[in-house]
Amino acid sequence: MTHHITYREESFTRSRMELMCGGLARNAFNDAVGNRTIQRRFESLDAVYTQDWPRVNNLRGGRAQT
Repeated sequence: MTHHITYREESFTRSRMELMCGGLARNAFNDAVGNRTIQRRFESLDAVYTQDWPRVNNLRGGRAQT
C-alpha cells in the first residue's frame, strides 16, 4: 500500500506534490539531514507513472523491490 493520494493526471499530481513538499530545495534539505521520506514519495510517483509497481514504496519502512 502506498500513500492514499489519488494519482490524477501526472503534471497535476507532481505540481501538487511540489507545492505540498516545499519544492526541490526542501527535498535537498531533507536529504542533507537524512530524511528521505519525501524523496521516496517522488520516486514512488516515478514508479506509478511508469507502472513499475514493484518499485512503489509503501513508506512504512520497507524497501521497494528492485
